[in-house]
Amino acid sequence: MSLVILNGGSTSSLVQNVDLTLTDLGDVTISSAQNNQIIKFNSSTNKFENVDVDTIVGDELTEIDGGTY
Repeated sequence: MSLVILNGGSTSSLVQNVDLTLTDLGDVTISSAQNNQIIKFNSSTNKFENVDVDTIVGDELTEIDGGTY
C-alpha cells in the first residue's frame, strides 16, 4: 500500500510504501490469532480484541423485537 498526501490541488506526492496490519492500530490488541475468531471491543481496556466466536454467540447477543407490521 502506498501513502499519498494530497496538496489541495491535483498534485500528490508518494511518501513511502506502508504495510499495515490490525496490530499497528493503537486501539487493537491481537494475541494468538486463530481461526473462527472475531474482533470485539472491550470497554474496560478501550481496545478491540480477538475472541472466539463461540464465546459471544448466545451469551451476549440480544434479541431485537421488530414490532408488528
